[in-house]
Amino acid sequence: MTVDRGTSHPGNEVLQVRDLSVMGDRQTMAVDDVSFSIREGEVLGVAGVEGNGQSELVEALTGLRVAQSGHTLIDGKEVTNASPRHMVETGVAHIPEDRQKYGLVLTEPVADNLSLCTYYRPPFAKGIVLDDAAIIANARTLIKEFDIRTPGPLVEAATLSGGNQQKVVVARELSRPIRVLIAAQPTRGLD
Repeated sequence: MTVDRGTSHPGNEVLQVRDLSVMGDRQTMAVDDVSFSIREGEVLGVAGVEGNGQSELVEALTGLRVAQSGHTLIDGKEVTNASPRHMVETGVAHIPEDRQKYGLVLTEPVADNLSLCTYYRPPFAKGIVLDDAAIIANARTLIKEFDIRTPGPLVEAATLSGGNQQKVVVARELSRPIRVLIAAQPTRGLD
């Protein structure tokens, strides 16, 4: 099969990583002085055998791990070592390699998992009060749009197959305004 890709027209620089170093779990440098940038419309793939620092890089870029040194900028704004919530607010979406550990709250309903990143903002909340009807309406829309196989939006995420759990994570991350998508094994478990 031949795919006609057309001419690429990358936009403005959206993610810049400069001289980033991140310590691994074994107290050795897993990411050592890495620099790269990504422009709107570009895709960057990081490949290697497991244990070569990809997980630590993803965790540092999403606020789940502290970088030892270096800088991360989104749209020119410093976000190095920002919290996961700040990264979400900045427009970073994350599809983690372990959906059950980092992507879902398994004991909560599918509907709540689909609004997990922005549950505290309109239309899902009015002040400190959650709008259950808006959360469920959002879930019904995303269940249909992403073909999530579930008996309904109020079923616990733990009861779904692995592939459908992954669809919940992908649907949540792609259904909100984002600037950068960081995906580790995004198709794991999908049909």
